[in-house]
Amino acid sequence: MHNSETKSRIIQAARTLFSTHGCQNTSIVDIITASGLTKGGFYHYFKSKEELCGTLIGQLKEDYQQLLDSIDPNFTPIETLRGLLQKIAELNTSGEWVNCRLILRLTGEAHQHPLELRDKIQDFWQWYSDAIEEMISRCRAAGQIKTDISPKLQTRLVLAIMTGSIMFEETGTPGPPLADMAETIIHCLQ
Repeated sequence: MHNSETKSRIIQAARTLFSTHGCQNTSIVDIITASGLTKGGFYHYFKSKEELCGTLIGQLKEDYQQLLDSIDPNFTPIETLRGLLQKIAELNTSGEWVNCRLILRLTGEAHQHPLELRDKIQDFWQWYSDAIEEMISRCRAAGQIKTDISPKLQTRLVLAIMTGSIMFEETGTPGPPLADMAETIIHCLQ
């Protein structure tokens, strides 16, 4: 097996396990078993589960950046925000995208992580919040959403609805379908 394929198998197994059980409740043995590799194979690429988790957080940022970059550059600011929210809803509903569940699970257990990993989680959320706030600011400047509350508060509203919707969907709690999330958020902002 090629080295990059081996590392990818470890990362994919950890991504799935961490998104379901969290980093704290997933053992290296769980990752080794799920990836079909040996302990030596794991330690060849990662010194610890926490290092692997840090790698995953870096990949999350790359995945979200690719998602942001995939929005049609000819969209108006509100279409751009709506497009992002719709893509996130679609990806989460497809079952193939575990990134939202993963970052929420890692964030929920952040107090148990070493400081370096907590900093990476915090850095991710700062970066993501800044990206959403930039979209909000463009919508405000274009007169497409309300300006009676601050852009920071609007950003928190967007993130709260997104994360809450994903958490409700994950737990099977009755409520509006995740597919309605984009329009709900846009309605709240207008």
